[in-house]
Amino acid sequence: MAVTPTGLLVLRISGWVPIYAVALLAGVPDGPDYVHLAALTPSVGLGIGALLFLTLAGGPPIVWRISRSRLPSVVARAGYLLGRAAVEEIIWRAYVFGLVLQVAGAGPAFAVSTLGFAAAHLRNQGRQAWVHLVTGGAFAAVFYSTNSLTAAILAHWTYNMLVSLALESARQAEATGEGPTTLWPRARPS
Repeated sequence: MAVTPTGLLVLRISGWVPIYAVALLAGVPDGPDYVHLAALTPSVGLGIGALLFLTLAGGPPIVWRISRSRLPSVVARAGYLLGRAAVEEIIWRAYVFGLVLQVAGAGPAFAVSTLGFAAAHLRNQGRQAWVHLVTGGAFAAVFYSTNSLTAAILAHWTYNMLVSLALESARQAEATGEGPTTLWPRARPS
C-alpha cells in the first residue's frame, strides 16, 4: 500500500518524538564553559542563518513571490522545518558535538559533527551534499560560540526557511511565465 504525502509527513514527524523524549529525559550535554549573552543568542541564530543563505545563494532572490493561496502551505512548511531543524540540532550539535567535545575537544567535535551532518544528507542530495559541510560547520560554530542549542536551531531553521521561500518564489514565477527569480544555484535545504 502506497503512503500518501500526508501519511509520510505524519510518519516523519512521529519519528521525531523519541528524539525529543530522549533529549528531555537525558538532558543535553554541557557545551563550552563560558558565559554568553542569552538575550542575543536568538538574534545570532537568525542572523547567521540569513547570512549563510545569502552567501550560498550568491545574493537575495530578485523578487519574492508567494501567492496568498499558498500561505497556509508556507506556514505549515515553516512549522515542519522548525521541528526538523530542532531534531537535527539535538542530534548533531547537542549530542554528537557535545559528547565529542567532552571527550576529545573542540576540533574533533567540529569535525565529527559536521562530517556526520553532511554524510546524513548524502542519500537525499548526492554530490550537492557538500553544502552541508558548510551549513553544518556554521551551525556547529553557532552552537559552540553561543553555548546555545536554541541559536543553532534558529540558524538552521532560518537558512532552510529562506531556501524554501526562494524555491516557492521560483515555482510561482515559472508557473506564471515570469522567469527566474533568484541567482542561487548552490543553496540547498539543510
